[in-house]
Amino acid sequence: REERAGRDSSQADGDEDEESWEPSLDSPVIPALVLLGLCVINARGYSKVLLSPGCSIGDDLSSHFAEASTFASRIRKFDINFWFEETQLGYPLFMTYTPLPLLLLGPILAVAPDLDAELFLFKCFVLSIWLLTPIAWYIGARAF
Repeated sequence: REERAGRDSSQADGDEDEESWEPSLDSPVIPALVLLGLCVINARGYSKVLLSPGCSIGDDLSSHFAEASTFASRIRKFDINFWFEETQLGYPLFMTYTPLPLLLLGPILAVAPDLDAELFLFKCFVLSIWLLTPIAWYIGARAF
């Protein structure tokens, strides 16, 4: 108690230096700020693609949307067919892309009432994946 009282009186006199906050890599504030900044950069970089009216044509997103929309229409008809015949002679849906995004996105798009709603849900899905990418990188980097 005496030590504590002595410390309180010395602080009142201004004899003891104030402790200042120093940035540390162990602090959760710095990674949180970096992750927030990376998410903002991602959102800004992809906003032109996602906020543009209509469907993007001729890029990779249009092929992803075509496959997901086709799979969603098949889910609505209870016809689970993994053959995409809309291109040339057709190909299996999982030949070029991993199946998880399509299997997640197909049922989400299946509840959409029309093509515009499908496109909106598709853009929201893609944006959420892009925004979660820096967080996934951080978690993966911390694992090792």
